[in-house]
Amino acid sequence: MKQSFSNNIIFPIRIHNTPHFIKLFGKNIRIHREAAGFTQEQLAEKLDISCGSLSRIETGRQFVTQTTLENLSKALKVSVSDLFLYSTHSSTNNEKKIELLQYIETMNNYEIEYFLNQIQVYYKLKPHFKSFT
Repeated sequence: MKQSFSNNIIFPIRIHNTPHFIKLFGKNIRIHREAAGFTQEQLAEKLDISCGSLSRIETGRQFVTQTTLENLSKALKVSVSDLFLYSTHSSTNNEKKIELLQYIETMNNYEIEYFLNQIQVYYKLKPHFKSFT
């Protein structure tokens, strides 16, 4: 599902200009870049920024401008809000979560409700399945 952009993006979460937040955001950009199959050089070229700037973004030493944020979303083919979703789990788990979110974005309300119900049932039964704990 494509997201349209305006000059005033409403961020999905309240942005705190803290080193911890910026570092987690940068890590998430790297995960999305790797999942899309780009090298830093390739993505930096698409964004029209230096490779050094992208490296600083990914390592949490620099935050993005609104224009770069929009361009990241377009280049990586994810919504702006997806760029703010992060996890401390491995890249593989993040890739699976990204894939799951992409499926969810294509679902109608009925399908979302159905699968949410299935997940809720799973979590109620999970303690009874030794192989899942």
